[in-house]
Amino acid sequence: MTQLNVYVARAELEAEAARRRAEALMSLLQQIADVARPEVEPAALPALMRRIRKLAMGQVSTPGKPSVA
Repeated sequence: MTQLNVYVARAELEAEAARRRAEALMSLLQQIADVARPEVEPAALPALMRRIRKLAMGQVSTPGKPSVA
């Protein structure tokens, strides 16, 4: 593998990781908006907080998709 191939492969991996983080953030933002509604079940908030902590620690996963982080 040439140096250029390694550089391109690394850039593609970083781009994919950024896409996964963006998906996770959008999902969390939607859940935050959902939890802000008064009729939401109170048990939803602790699960949301766990997901936010995992995201902050770099353990990205989106619902329904396996974590690759």
